[in-house]
Amino acid sequence: MAHELRSGTALAVLSKPVGRVRFLTAKFVGVAAALTLLTYVNLAAALTASKLAFTSYGEPNLEALAIYYGAMALAYAIGGFNNFFLNRPFVSDAVFALAVTTTLAFVVINATVDTQYQFAEAYEGRADPRLIPAVLLILFALWMLAGLAIACATAST
Repeated sequence: MAHELRSGTALAVLSKPVGRVRFLTAKFVGVAAALTLLTYVNLAAALTASKLAFTSYGEPNLEALAIYYGAMALAYAIGGFNNFFLNRPFVSDAVFALAVTTTLAFVVINATVDTQYQFAEAYEGRADPRLIPAVLLILFALWMLAGLAIACATAST
């Protein structure tokens, strides 16, 4: 907090009647929300990858890869369009678009594409649901590290 006061980044916030506790809480909530969104996108990517996993002698599923990479390209195109034509920030728009398109790609791949290029009917072609508790534990650890980092960064010297 002392560094932010010296550099002037906190002057706009602290010039209003906002206490230090509320300021630090809002800072933590912002970092935790960004980490949550990043973890969600990584979870969708990991679940998609677990669906597309194949043995060392198998062929890659090019249709599913095209759907997934097309969704990623669409997200970045949306971010670029919003940045160029609407003067919106690229990073935030691209990240939110990536969360939506990655989710849609996961749903489409999981519902229609099988590892043998057929419609999914067998259990072997599904995403591995055991990844969800593991990702939740990672998310909680990231939240704790974010709180620790904010506490260390805002400590008065």
